[in-house]
Amino acid sequence: PFEASKYMITNREYYDFVVHAKGYQTKEYWDENSWGWKNYRNLQYPFFWEKKEGEEEESYDLRTIFETIPMPMNWPVDVTYLEAKAFCRWKSSLEENKDNKSYRVLTEAEHHVLRPKEHNLVAARRDANADRVMSHGGDTFGTVDGDYGGSNLNLSYGSQNSVDYYGPS
Repeated sequence: PFEASKYMITNREYYDFVVHAKGYQTKEYWDENSWGWKNYRNLQYPFFWEKKEGEEEESYDLRTIFETIPMPMNWPVDVTYLEAKAFCRWKSSLEENKDNKSYRVLTEAEHHVLRPKEHNLVAARRDANADRVMSHGGDTFGTVDGDYGGSNLNLSYGSQNSVDYYGPS
């Protein structure tokens, strides 16, 4: 058995890892391969974040497809699998984790288990229309009604939405 958060990890949550926990400078949050990759890339924060210079508190803007905007703290963070694993290690180590939960990135199989039955992998194998990615274009994907609701996939929007813009998927 496993549990999953209701919403994706936000820029706000990840900001705490980057700034307050010094996550990109703390080797204990990274496995050997991930630490080597991070150092090779010379990453001090996520790739799409741009550090604002001259600010009293460390702050960032977000580079989207077409422009750089003030950091939307309620949007999901865009990071690699290696960065997500480091975040999970940090989250697992926090004092407020009284239940001693071990946070980790979900597997693909677990993502399929979380999907509603009428849209999961088994349903899509029976009928491709059950998989909305296979049956809707980006121009309609964000506004499709039904049990599954809309989603920001297939480039229905040029950038992210807040994590609670649509219901949990």
